Amino acid sequence: MSNWLDILIIFILLFSAIMGWRRGLVRQFFDVAAVFASYLVALRYGSQFVLLLDSYLPFFRLLPAWVNNPTPFGLVLGDILLRLFGFALLFFLVRMFFRLLAGMAHSFFSLPVLGTVNALGGLGLGLLKGMLFALILVAVANLIATPFWEKALENSVAASHIMDIWPVVYQQMLHFLMRENPVLL
Repeated sequence: MSNWLDILIIFILLFSAIMGWRRGLVRQFFDVAAVFASYLVALRYGSQFVLLLDSYLPFFRLLPAWVNNPTPFGLVLGDILLRLFGFALLFFLVRMFFRLLAGMAHSFFSLPVLGTVNALGGLGLGLLKGMLFALILVAVANLIATPFWEKALENSVAASHIMDIWPVVYQQMLHFLMRENPVLL
């Protein structure tokens, strides 16, 4: 049975494919490379990035006291939230760096003769990028594990297929968020 999460995933895929068609192969190549690189950099250095930010931005210490208490599963919500924040911020910064590179490269590869090939290649890479974003959305929603997200994931056809096809990325995110060494607490 389809639900709002399925509609959101389909929207992400269609939007990414259409934007890929409009942007072309060169920009989409850089965008897809940016998603992979951003994911890998954020996964590897997200926790260290949060520690670096904490030395400059004291608002991390302003988290309510209740988020620092262990849950029945032994996890600390504040630690997970800070890791997610570091992951998301670093992911965004690496993507912006690649966007600058894509703009420079696109100006060198703007050839009118290759317009159709550029558009079709962009469509394919845009669809791949949308699949990656849908995967990250489903993996993070699965990790949050509130009743709202559990019900949405349980009733979603697309989310169940994504979790069946892409378990490696889900396991990487799980490992990243559940590491033994706490970030700030």
